[in-house]
Amino acid sequence: NPPWDLRLQGGDGYLEEVWTKLWDFLKRHAGPMEGGGLTAWVLSGNKKTRQYLKIPKDEQHLLMSGGVDLRWVKYTVLPRKEQSKASAEE
Repeated sequence: NPPWDLRLQGGDGYLEEVWTKLWDFLKRHAGPMEGGGLTAWVLSGNKKTRQYLKIPKDEQHLLMSGGVDLRWVKYTVLPRKEQSKASAEE
């Protein structure tokens, strides 16, 4: 594995696109479930990229790997409103 921050290259625009796609994936798969939603744990060494998930963190844990400060972050992802509404109508 290359050192942290060297694997995903392409500038801030690329990182925003990747993390926004992760957020879209999580929202698509967040329901329908009993109560709706899911729990996602994300490992990241870049606070700025975590902001692209657009959801508040529930908890986080500091980890060190290869001299890099990482965060193991827990999120609760609720279903999109359209999914919740469609599930309620069924």
